[in-house]
Order: sequence, then C-alpha cells, then structure tokens
Amino acid sequence: MAEQAKTIRTELKKELGLSSRDVSVKSDAYAVWVRVKNKDIKLQDVERIAKKQESIDKCEITGGILQGGNSYVFVEYN
Repeated sequence: MAEQAKTIRTELKKELGLSSRDVSVKSDAYAVWVRVKNKDIKLQDVERIAKKQESIDKCEITGGILQGGNSYVFVEYN
C-alpha cells in the first residue's frame, strides 16, 4: 500500500497542485487514508484521483467482497 500512497501523493500534486499542507496520505497493509486538510478543496476532486488506486475483488455471482488482496482507499476531510 505504500506504493499506492506514493502514487496518490504524486498525482494530487501533479493534477491539483496539492502538497502535504493540503492533504495527508497515510497507508498500512490494506488501506490508504487521504485526509483533506483544506476545506476549500473539493473532496470529489481528491476522490477522483485517489480512488484510481483502489482495488476490490468481488464475487461474480453474489457481488460480495472477497477476502484477501483488496486495496481500500478512504478519502475524508480532516
């Protein structure tokens, strides 16, 4: 997940010009948390970029989330 967090930081800076003053990007073994510090930044814009790194495997029959190997991305205001 560290690689996904790094990619999110890079893309946020490249596409929106955001720095660590504007957003916090942290990760652990299964998820990345993006916290927007600046209330003037639209959450939708950050989600559009960050959610590209999310990967969730679902059962084709039931639609349920399969265990293991999923990468979650959470975006919220700080």
